[in-house]
Amino acid sequence: MKKFLIFFVVVVIIIAGIGYLYFNYSENERQVISYNANYEKLLNKEITGTDLATYINKIYDTNQKNGVSKDENNFFIENDTNSIIADIKFIDNDSTFKIESIYQADLSQFINLYSNRIFKCTKIEYHKNTNLISYLHFDEIDVNSEK
Repeated sequence: MKKFLIFFVVVVIIIAGIGYLYFNYSENERQVISYNANYEKLLNKEITGTDLATYINKIYDTNQKNGVSKDENNFFIENDTNSIIADIKFIDNDSTFKIESIYQADLSQFINLYSNRIFKCTKIEYHKNTNLISYLHFDEIDVNSEK
């Protein structure tokens, strides 16, 4: 009877451990899906410069909260877990700029110049280790050429 009781307790502990691991895995997956959904909704969607400025601020703040390192130019460095790198291609001079350069220059100036311009997120990449968003690319859309 004593062996049966020990066996039963061990089985209950194993089942509880498996349940705990499954719960943690499910919760982590739910958080990843929720986190990514904030950015995935942008893919192939046109947004204004004002909305883009909001996302620039959000990405910058997220990287700072996550302790993402910066290089000598003050650009965030990809860390394979929770960094978000984003850039914007402008039609004015056919140049691509990292969001950090826009944020550091003066986000309010960006809003003044580009608030009514249209941008589209054309590319999203994910971290291999965590499946979190790792990269976003935005293109300024020339609304005059689409008419």
